[in-house]
Amino acid sequence: MRNEKMPSQHNRQSSNRELPRAENRASVAAARLTGVRSKRLQRARKPTPEVVVILAYVLITRLSLGNEANYGIWIGSVPIFPTDVTLILLVALTLRRRRAWFQRWIITGKGTGAIGRAIWCLCILAIAYAVLAWPTYHILALRDLAMFGYSLFFPLTYVAIRDRKSAIKITQYLVYGALIPGAALATEVVTGWNFGLLPDTVRFMTPFGALQRVPAGDLGSNLGFSLAALLSYLLLKKERRWINIAAALVCLIVISASLSRSAVLSVAAAAPLTLLFVERRKRVVLASLCGVAVLLLMGHFSLFQDLTDAVKMGITIFDDPDFQFRLIRWAEAMALWLAHPVLGAGFGVQICSSDPGETGIFNVGLPHNSYLTLLARTGIVGLGLFLFCYGKALLPLLKNLRSRGVDADSLAVANLLIAMGVFAGFNLFLEEPLLIAPFWIILAVACRLSEISSARLALARPRTSVPISPGGPMQATV
Repeated sequence: MRNEKMPSQHNRQSSNRELPRAENRASVAAARLTGVRSKRLQRARKPTPEVVVILAYVLITRLSLGNEANYGIWIGSVPIFPTDVTLILLVALTLRRRRAWFQRWIITGKGTGAIGRAIWCLCILAIAYAVLAWPTYHILALRDLAMFGYSLFFPLTYVAIRDRKSAIKITQYLVYGALIPGAALATEVVTGWNFGLLPDTVRFMTPFGALQRVPAGDLGSNLGFSLAALLSYLLLKKERRWINIAAALVCLIVISASLSRSAVLSVAAAAPLTLLFVERRKRVVLASLCGVAVLLLMGHFSLFQDLTDAVKMGITIFDDPDFQFRLIRWAEAMALWLAHPVLGAGFGVQICSSDPGETGIFNVGLPHNSYLTLLARTGIVGLGLFLFCYGKALLPLLKNLRSRGVDADSLAVANLLIAMGVFAGFNLFLEEPLLIAPFWIILAVACRLSEISSARLALARPRTSVPISPGGPMQATV
């Protein structure tokens, strides 16, 4: 029988000394993630260059009043959009500052959690489809590759966010940035003053009579997302409450002027989530605010009358030509998917029949439903990966709100994700760089906020020491 050596007294003492050191290292790591720092670490930290680039890009996306193609650079037949330039800059900065991490993610998909691995799989799938489609479809294959390539904003943003302050700043830029052009446009609509921002009003006939709208590009949808997030700030933040009320009114005016019914749906989807997480007294306040908004829309105010009629027309589906247009395209997209249910039809293939007015347009023949676009292009596999990323970021955030208390910023991020998810079901969302790139950015913010909340909870727990008893098993004592 072989004799087993018992650990020496010196080794036991060394192990006992190492445990507090490891525990302290874990506490410091959690403290850095949550923003709880020692006096030396409490000095103001400047945002990293990556975060500065992300903030600048988010602000640019909120200031846009038209199609991003108007600001792009064409190299031959290939357009280079501001989103592409930002993504290239982020990749360059990440390679310079975190080369080992980025190389590891490119090769294995590891380093950004389950969502990062799912995005890695989605990118590999997109590259394979683009290679197969290039000999036949050329630029259209490259277009579809770009749609999926913008998902790189998630891992790059995820690794750039090092603390809660950066995550909140990105969120606030996304929420309040669109109010800069929105306030000017709302002033023009209400007063009739001309700042040169208001495009020519478009009039069209409907079963409810003649309606007019201001073609404000993506501004209506952006302010719909902002209004969804502002529901949280209005109820949970006492500071700047009057500013938030004025911001909500600006959002409502611009949404009404642009007749953005998808924005109305986005806000309507976020409102129940807000009601679910706030306390009863604040639910009454939110219900009162919603009641005031309904009275404004249902009253005979010329400013909101057209939006009211447009919403009524949308409710009566068969009288809404816009919705009928979508139903036809959705049916064609479903037919294409049913022919290729698992892996989809691939890149470059025209999903829907195009109208004569779409000839030469870059995003031609798409179903105005990003989920159906994913389904037609990549089948159940691609849509499943996308929905996994969406749910994996949103559900832990909601769980933290439910179990660890509600904070305004986390609820605002959850509202943003809900609003964007609803909007994607009725519009070109995945297909629009200025919309899908901020989605991946805010998805990374949601993951970071969930992790920070969990780290703070772990930091608040009493420390546990684990001494090693000679000749016996390890027992945890608090």
